[in-house]
Amino acid sequence: YKKIVPLMNYETTEWLYAKIDRNINNRYFYEMLGIDINKDIIIKTVDNEQIISKIVDVNSFPNNNRPKAYSYKILDDEILYFRYRACREEADYPFAQFMSEVTQEIKNKNIKKYILDLRHNGGGNSEILNPFQQLVKEKQLEGILIIDNGVFSAGRFAVARFKKEFNTI
Repeated sequence: YKKIVPLMNYETTEWLYAKIDRNINNRYFYEMLGIDINKDIIIKTVDNEQIISKIVDVNSFPNNNRPKAYSYKILDDEILYFRYRACREEADYPFAQFMSEVTQEIKNKNIKKYILDLRHNGGGNSEILNPFQQLVKEKQLEGILIIDNGVFSAGRFAVARFKKEFNTI
């Protein structure tokens, strides 16, 4: 902890913990700490509980295996579940196309409720979500937000806007 914290940029303690959690499998940090990543590494908690024994380079995953910034599914034919992991456009799936599909689903299934899942949303461009916010307003959808300590920056703006404008839980 004492060695890894100076290697990270962060604004809040929650952000620091989220970055540590995300980067504990990142080879770069171990190389910066002078640790040979080609050997077996055992990371233990302060209670001596083993939590990891092999380092995976999370930066080496192909783009098609990384989580998408946004996705949705319909639950019980009546609730829109919208997973919003990052406030950014996907090059291969523009937000306008995403919103077109979501809007069609809402019309086809007469959906009146939504779940906006913002867990681990590290932020980005807060304006990306505007079309969804407008859709919620136009269709008078009721919803809830799912958040955690990994929501930062533009993700937190989204939480504030939905709570203020729609009194979302």
